[in-house]
Amino acid sequence: DAALIEDLDRPCMQTARALSLDILREATLDDGDIDARQCQLARQHETRRAAAHDQDCMVRHAMTLRYHPGLVASRVLWHRLEVERDGSRAPLAGSCHCGALTIELETTRDPSDLPVRLCGCAFCTKHRPRYTSDPAGHVTIRIDDESDVSRYRFGLRLADFLICKVCGVFVAAVEPGPPARAVINLDVLARAADFTAAPSEFTAYDTEDAAARTARRAKNWTPATLTVTPR
Repeated sequence: DAALIEDLDRPCMQTARALSLDILREATLDDGDIDARQCQLARQHETRRAAAHDQDCMVRHAMTLRYHPGLVASRVLWHRLEVERDGSRAPLAGSCHCGALTIELETTRDPSDLPVRLCGCAFCTKHRPRYTSDPAGHVTIRIDDESDVSRYRFGLRLADFLICKVCGVFVAAVEPGPPARAVINLDVLARAADFTAAPSEFTAYDTEDAAARTARRAKNWTPATLTVTPR
């Protein structure tokens, strides 16, 4: 997919975007090939799409819906909606495997300029995530249904490690604050392959008390908003 996207020039991207919008407008959500759970998620995302203020935003919200068989072309646009209408960089988007938990990282930096961090704690040694964050950016984490997420705490119990109960993917750790801050499992992002910085690893957990850990996260993690879709 990445190679395909690199070959898309601007006219082709505009054509793909227009075609995707046509598909979204004409798509029906009661297809016999979709189970009840997928229909429920589809309607939630369709509601968000309808509430969006412009077409680019409409497409970006719809990209989180990968259940409907009519949205085959959406995967290309999910990987890279490069530029918003005002010329700023589009958020780096991603999700767990099933799409119940989605992420948008707003940053002015290119993925190749963002840090890549490994963690030596017991949890991360088992999950093997690669982390990234931008203290000058902002990350929005959306949860379709509170029942779909496990909020796991351990150690000093300061942060929620968000794991999808549907597909089992760990997406991010959030320290509620205030203010809330998060670090992202970058491999859930569509452009994960573009994070090319040499990884650094932190292992000095035994030297930190709660105040020191919160201070370190305030310095390095990304300001965050966590939203849950009302039932």
